[in-house]
Amino acid sequence: MLGTLQALTIAASARVDLPTTTVDWQAIAAVGASVAALVAAVGLILEGRRDRRSIGIQNLWKLIEQWDSPESRLRRARLAQHLRGDLDRRSGELSGQAIDVLDTFELVGYLVSARAVRLRDAWALFYPFALSWWGALAPALKEERARNKLVYQDFHRLVRRLAAYEARRQNPPWRRPAVEWRLRKLDLTDARSYPREQVIGFLSEEIGLLTRLPPGFLGEEVRPARAHPVRRRPA
Repeated sequence: MLGTLQALTIAASARVDLPTTTVDWQAIAAVGASVAALVAAVGLILEGRRDRRSIGIQNLWKLIEQWDSPESRLRRARLAQHLRGDLDRRSGELSGQAIDVLDTFELVGYLVSARAVRLRDAWALFYPFALSWWGALAPALKEERARNKLVYQDFHRLVRRLAAYEARRQNPPWRRPAVEWRLRKLDLTDARSYPREQVIGFLSEEIGLLTRLPPGFLGEEVRPARAHPVRRRPA
């Protein structure tokens, strides 16, 4: 009996050593620093995107102001007059006026490719003009790009992207793959890809910009002469 009591006393007084946990504060600090660095990096990326988008919008507005300026309207109208008067012979070397118009869309295409401007914004502001001017100058552009594929490469890519974006907006999801496949097969540098009637209609609209110039912008020497009333002598 005494032996049993001694055994119970010893068992009751015995300590059970539980496993101890050592906190590695250095590791926790390292993890915290990594998380802080990751958060800062994400913040910089988001801020960079916002800054890039802000710069892109500013560039777009500058392009719009330049595109709608009286000088640009006059340049576009005179180029449209030249093309409209000789629609069947639009090939050959690009004129200075044509290059000025094309350079605008080349810059828009570059900004979209650099992701400084969203494709949606470029579509909203320049879609009809980009495709119509490419169609109007398609024969000359085809000759230029046959000699050098890098000529107006960003503009060419922009036209394809705008056409695909418009197709996605105009067609239900189940029809989009077939439409996009046809667009990829379409030769955008071929004048036959653009209906003649639509090209003529677009050029006529651009010629109409002459009536939207500020008063006196063309100068007195090009104003149409006004008919003066004939003064009759009293009988």
